[in-house]
Amino acid sequence: MKKLKCLLLLFLLMFNISGASILGGGGADVVWQMKTYYEAVEIKANQVQMLRSELEKMRIMIEQIKNLPEEVLASELGQYTGMINDLVAIQNEVKGLLGDVRDFEVYLGQVYDDVKNTNYISMIDRYASTINSLSENSMKQSMYYQSKAQKSVNANAVYLKKQALKGENPIQLLQTLNSWNSNLSMQISSITDMINNSNRLQAIDYLEKANQIKLDQKQQEVMNQILEKRINEMRKAQKRK
Repeated sequence: MKKLKCLLLLFLLMFNISGASILGGGGADVVWQMKTYYEAVEIKANQVQMLRSELEKMRIMIEQIKNLPEEVLASELGQYTGMINDLVAIQNEVKGLLGDVRDFEVYLGQVYDDVKNTNYISMIDRYASTINSLSENSMKQSMYYQSKAQKSVNANAVYLKKQALKGENPIQLLQTLNSWNSNLSMQISSITDMINNSNRLQAIDYLEKANQIKLDQKQQEVMNQILEKRINEMRKAQKRK
């Protein structure tokens, strides 16, 4: 019996009937893709983190110009509408980063059954919701703009730029932009810390090793089933002779 099993096992190995072909493997490429993707996410997170320096420059500029006499500020404010465009652009970069992180987490859960990352995905979604509401919340803090605040970031930006060009309520406008700026900077810090401390590259290695152990065990079970089936077939054939 043992000799027969050994011969059949040798036969299977000669024809390359491996666990990958039986179970639908090919995990190495998937691991490489996931690692490459997340390395790109980390690079993007570092780039987004550096945008805080742009926000800091903007904050300093706001602090400087708000000390101008209000009538001078009202006439000069229109030239600073670029700050609003910059806030929207930076906010969109953060939203894009969160989208990339979320896509990775969903993919990770699809590849490995043992991944329990629903709470992490929920946290990403909460960050995205907070980012989306930054302009709205900043406007609601001002009695001049609270009734005009909308959920749409672009709509809020358009309205605030019009106010800047008109030179209306310049101090309140700068306060609103400063609030938006400060909150966006804090969110960037929290989000990039979350990404950099997630240890996802190490997690992939751990998950792949655990998955490989399962695949090896499953492969052995399948091989044993194939051997037992073939042995039984050979026994039946011998009895018929």
